[in-house]
Amino acid sequence: MLVAEFISFSIAFWLGLYLVRRYWQNPAEKALIWAAGGLISYSIALALSSIGRYAPPPLGDLLQMQVVLLIAPLIFWAGALWHLRDLIRSVRERFKNGENSANVIGLVLVATLFFSLGFGLILAPFELIPPQWLFIAIAGDLLILGVAVGLLDAFDQGEALRPDFVRSVLEAEVIGSIFSLQVGLVMILVTGVTLPLVILLYGVETTALLLTVFGRQWQDGFDQLAFPESPGLVNERKQLREITEAIPKSIPPEPNAVWPQLNGIQPLSDDNIIKQTRVALSHLGNMPKLATNPLVHSPIIEKRLEEKGSEPNTLVKATELKQLLIESIEQLKPEATDNFQSTKAWRHYNALYFPYVRGLRPYGRRANISHLSDLERDALEWFDREVPHRTLYNWQSAAAKIIANDLIEQNEKAIVELVK
Repeated sequence: MLVAEFISFSIAFWLGLYLVRRYWQNPAEKALIWAAGGLISYSIALALSSIGRYAPPPLGDLLQMQVVLLIAPLIFWAGALWHLRDLIRSVRERFKNGENSANVIGLVLVATLFFSLGFGLILAPFELIPPQWLFIAIAGDLLILGVAVGLLDAFDQGEALRPDFVRSVLEAEVIGSIFSLQVGLVMILVTGVTLPLVILLYGVETTALLLTVFGRQWQDGFDQLAFPESPGLVNERKQLREITEAIPKSIPPEPNAVWPQLNGIQPLSDDNIIKQTRVALSHLGNMPKLATNPLVHSPIIEKRLEEKGSEPNTLVKATELKQLLIESIEQLKPEATDNFQSTKAWRHYNALYFPYVRGLRPYGRRANISHLSDLERDALEWFDREVPHRTLYNWQSAAAKIIANDLIEQNEKAIVELVK
């Protein structure tokens, strides 16, 4: 029983931490943090129930009250399902035929059904299955929900989930096992199963998982402590780690999956390309996010790198995509001038150039704008005074569509040249 509980705890706790990490990278997706809360609270409840069997009464009896311990996971589950509505809607808009997301949505429904069934059996006055085994079985339902939420988020972000997912679980579980097995061997060979060692077993595993899943964040913190007088060095090392972490997410599921005419496969729809262009523009100042965008695999990027004789690795592709998007934004500029212009002809250029290329943040708090140029100050004043937030969003979407259509044409020409 202890082995089954411990394995369920380890996997559920890891997946909860993994979803927390994804949430930090995409804080707009609330379903991630609710699903993570369900997994983490369940794993804590499972650990407490397991420890309670070896604790003296009345503490042991209290820790084994499965119904009470499942209240928090139940609340988080409901929250995750509530926020999944927006995520499912977004995924369905991206995959309009629904085929790519139908299986994942089915997993959510199946997990909900079995979770409700398991919780109901625990509440039932009769005992068909021992409560301890039901408590462990519920881990499978929560794991299915967690994986489904991760898959839907990856679909919505245009990322590949499997390589990063497999890499994370292997690293976390192998390192956790190295430490927890030492405690297990002491229990098997020397002391037997005792309350202090059971607590130590769960404590060691928890620490190992926290250190492993959030390894990059720990390194960022250590860099700030070690190099307090070198913020440039700290930021550069942080960005390199972020890009390294992003590389597995950018691996296409098929060779040249974004533009697979070269492989005889139907390409993505124009609507999906427009969406990814919009996403890439919003991440123009975030190289790790840009590195995961499917557009880095487009033929125009391959052609430009081939002409430059550059090595087509992920960082180089992301840098080239950024340069290409900046060039596309510059093409929206009606005329060459150093002065700020606010006429109708300039709205698309202004909507993209100042927030994404210059990095200005309209409508945000600005304690000090003395470092800004006159051009940037004029732009911020114009945004605040004359452009409502929703209007800016609409202009950005329209401008992104113009750029996406131009990229589609450039890619079609690049394909012709690449297949020659």
